[in-house]
Amino acid sequence: MRLKERHHPRLKKLRWLENCLWLIGCSTLCYCLFLITKAMIFQTRAAQAFDQVRANIVPVQTLPRARAVRVLTFTNPVAPTGASVLGRLKIARVGISAMVFDGTEPGTLRVGLGHIVGTSEPGEDGNIAIAGHRDTFFRPLRRVQTGDFIALETWRASYRYRVSSTEIVDPEDLAILQSREKPELTLITCYPFSYFGHAPKRFIVHAAFVP
Repeated sequence: MRLKERHHPRLKKLRWLENCLWLIGCSTLCYCLFLITKAMIFQTRAAQAFDQVRANIVPVQTLPRARAVRVLTFTNPVAPTGASVLGRLKIARVGISAMVFDGTEPGTLRVGLGHIVGTSEPGEDGNIAIAGHRDTFFRPLRRVQTGDFIALETWRASYRYRVSSTEIVDPEDLAILQSREKPELTLITCYPFSYFGHAPKRFIVHAAFVP
């Protein structure tokens, strides 16, 4: 009887701690599900608006004196940080199809992929760099292989790339953003893919433009 009385307060504390841990775990899980659901809804709306505008583009060759592509008036969907839609990136073999926004602010990367400011724009010579989270939109990159095709669709045109190589670098390695004066695409995400917390490395996909 005395033994039970001696351990009873400790047992109560352990049960209280267990309940707190369960509450924290469930709250964290619910929050993650909320963010993922919010991102998926935003992606769907942005994709619908993007497709609607692309369907109404008037080709340049049909406009005699036009110097640029003319589109109907539309509202460009923006990320929570105010970044506008740049286009859509697709890698069919690994199942990636996600909208790309200008900029890589945390709020932008929570709802899509981000075009790194300062790198080339689609259609220009140079290196286009796009970043994404390894636990959401770029998680399928762990299955990418040399030779896979990447499509980058913009408001005016679609561009095709072929994966030429992959590598793992330190976060401080900015050489991956350098331009070699030819159209190319670089995808960036954190590594390892199964790491918990802030990953120590970066997984890089290099792709060459396919004329």
